[in-house]
Amino acid sequence: MEQKRKAVILCLAALLLLTGVLIWQGKRQFPALETKNAAGDILVTQPAVQAARNQQEQELSATDEAVTAETEADEAELEKTMRHRTPSPTTGQGPGAGNKRSGKMEQKKNLTADKKGRKKEGRDSVSSRPSSSPAPAVTATAIPSPSPSPAQTVGDGEKVRLTIQCTSIMGYRELWKDGLEEVIPPDGIFYDGDCGFSRGDSVYHIVSRVCSENDIPLDSQYTPVFGTYYIRGIGNLYEFDCGAESGWKYSVNGITPGEGSSSYFPQEGDKIVFFYDRRL
Repeated sequence: MEQKRKAVILCLAALLLLTGVLIWQGKRQFPALETKNAAGDILVTQPAVQAARNQQEQELSATDEAVTAETEADEAELEKTMRHRTPSPTTGQGPGAGNKRSGKMEQKKNLTADKKGRKKEGRDSVSSRPSSSPAPAVTATAIPSPSPSPAQTVGDGEKVRLTIQCTSIMGYRELWKDGLEEVIPPDGIFYDGDCGFSRGDSVYHIVSRVCSENDIPLDSQYTPVFGTYYIRGIGNLYEFDCGAESGWKYSVNGITPGEGSSSYFPQEGDKIVFFYDRRL
């Protein structure tokens, strides 16, 4: 019985001794780092955490060195390019030489700033983030509305007779809207005379030019359905001013064409009449 007790005590002593040896060897291999905080308390940094920090610092240092080397290589290449493109003093400089040199210096500054930004980004994060460029915006182009073509040079012998009148409503004053007596001429004739024209001018081009030259107001509107211009008013006399069916018409040589005035092209000596009628 006494021998068994001694054997147990010896085993416990040997186990304690072995544990102490293992702890002592561990402290020698991974010594703990002691730091102090603001309060003066001793803080122990675990060996694994310190090893991870050391590895991260090494990676950041390697990234910093790579970015610096790339920046220096790019600056050297740019400096070499600028030396090759700089004009010699004997050949002289053109008006834009100073601007070119300033542009190159500005490009060098932009490149250096870009590299510094990349260097700073490498310090903040080891992994690089690809940059994305916004897609260009699509700009809508407005479609201009059709307009009459400008008149060409008027020929000396190319003339037509143009008359603008409203004589047919002079006997129906009871149908006039208020104020028309101040607009309509006493004889009902706004214009009557010969006018030159160019081949290719339509009836609308001729009346539009004559009204512009004689300060006669002309109000027209392009109608896409018929592909022509519709005249709503001449001399401030508008459609429906003399009844619900009144408006402007035109005739060529006494015949009313079945098409718009901007689609009819007159000939030399034609007689064109724009007249206001009580019924369209």
